[in-house]
Amino acid sequence: MAGDHLRLSKGGFAYFWRSHLDPVSNHHIHGPVRFWSLAGPDEDVLLALAERRFDGLPRVTPPPGAQRVQIAAELAAARGRLRCVRDSYWDYDWRREHRGGGRYPEHELWKAVQGYLDLLDAAESPEPAPLTGRKAELPRR
Repeated sequence: MAGDHLRLSKGGFAYFWRSHLDPVSNHHIHGPVRFWSLAGPDEDVLLALAERRFDGLPRVTPPPGAQRVQIAAELAAARGRLRCVRDSYWDYDWRREHRGGGRYPEHELWKAVQGYLDLLDAAESPEPAPLTGRKAELPRR
């Protein structure tokens, strides 16, 4: 719900919440670039981004086949979340806990369905092509 409080959905861009225990890359995020860690910011990467030198950025890529294993695990978790929301949906206390700030229980149900179907589609699609040859572009200001 923090995304709603920050009004991230109003910004015209996609955002993803990832656990610090999970890999950053997933079926939407391919070849992310690490520019900050617990050790602090990576000044070389930040400088390359500022100078728009995208070709040499160090990409974090999973080993071959790892994405399929990750999608299967995330699909199982999404299915569990969908069942949990379905089973709780008409519970008075659950509905009261999931209401407020412009949010309603229907939002939780929609997010659970959307998350499950998104991962189901990813599980049924071919593995994406590797990043080699792709050029990263940022919008010009």
